[in-house]
Amino acid sequence: MHLAYVREGTGHALIGARQWIPREHISDPVTSLVTGLPLDLRFRTKGQLAIDICADAYADGISFDFICGDFSDRPRWRPPRPASLLLAA
Repeated sequence: MHLAYVREGTGHALIGARQWIPREHISDPVTSLVTGLPLDLRFRTKGQLAIDICADAYADGISFDFICGDFSDRPRWRPPRPASLLLAA
């Protein structure tokens, strides 16, 4: 998952990211061990990761004019103020 900050006439920059890991890799102890996953890692859907990225950006003072995304589990998070982010999974 990546978050891009975009401004017309100014450009864009990637400002946030989270690694999505399939539930099966996290729940299988052998796969987790072989791939070096942390023991306390919890599964997060792509939508949950998107919410986390946006919440972190907001906490860092990023102003949103809009947020759009492409993910299947459709989280119900809404930005607390106008948005200027494009989210793609």
